[in-house]
Amino acid sequence: MADRPRLGPAWTRRQVLLAGSAGAALALNACSGPAEKTSVVRPGAPFAQPGVLSSSDGRLEVTLTARAGMVPHGDGTRFAYTYNGTTPGPTLRVRPGDTLVITLVNRLDEPTNLHTHGLHVSPEGDSDNVFVAIEPGQSRTYTYVLPEHHRSSMCWYHPHHHGTVAPQLGGGLYGAIIVEDGIDQLPEIAKRPNGSSCCRTPPLAPIVPCSTCPT
Repeated sequence: MADRPRLGPAWTRRQVLLAGSAGAALALNACSGPAEKTSVVRPGAPFAQPGVLSSSDGRLEVTLTARAGMVPHGDGTRFAYTYNGTTPGPTLRVRPGDTLVITLVNRLDEPTNLHTHGLHVSPEGDSDNVFVAIEPGQSRTYTYVLPEHHRSSMCWYHPHHHGTVAPQLGGGLYGAIIVEDGIDQLPEIAKRPNGSSCCRTPPLAPIVPCSTCPT
C-alpha cells in the first residue's frame, strides 16, 4: 500500500510540547481577570454517614426498598436510585456466625435483585443468588448465614440483575456491610471513630433509555 501524502512538515515531539505549553498559558491568561470577577465556589452539604443497622443476638433483619427519587446533592438535589430513600443505602453491621435477613422490595419500573461482595455465604437458593429476578412491585427475602470463622471485613451490596446492573448501581443502589470480629474490640481500634464511605460521581439527570442514540 502506498504511503499517505504528508500534510505539511512533521512536528518534532519537542515542538508539540512547546506548542501545548504556550496554548495552555494563553488559555489561563484568557480565563483570568480582575480579582473582583473571580468566581466563588460555594460549599455543598457536609458529608453524612449512611444510617447504620446492627445485629443483635446473632441476627439482623432489614427491609430494603429500591425506588427512584430525589436526594440531597451539594446545595440542591439530584435524581438517584435509592435504598430506603438514601444513597448509599444503610450500612449493615454483623458478626461472624450471624444470620442476615434482607427483604428487598422493588419499587422500580424494571427487574432488580441483590448481590453481596465479600461475604462467605452460599450463592444458591434464598442466599446470594444472582439469578433471581424481582419484578416491579414484588419482593424477595434473602437469608445469609455467616460462618463462625468469617474474617473481619468491609463488604458491600448492590443489584446484580443481568442487563440492569450498570444503570442501577451507577444510579445509587449500593451500601456497605461491615463484619466485625474480635480484632475490632482491641482498645487501639475500638476507641477510634467508626465510619464508612461509598463514593461515586452521580448522574445529574434521570437515567432513561435513549431511543435516538447510535447502537
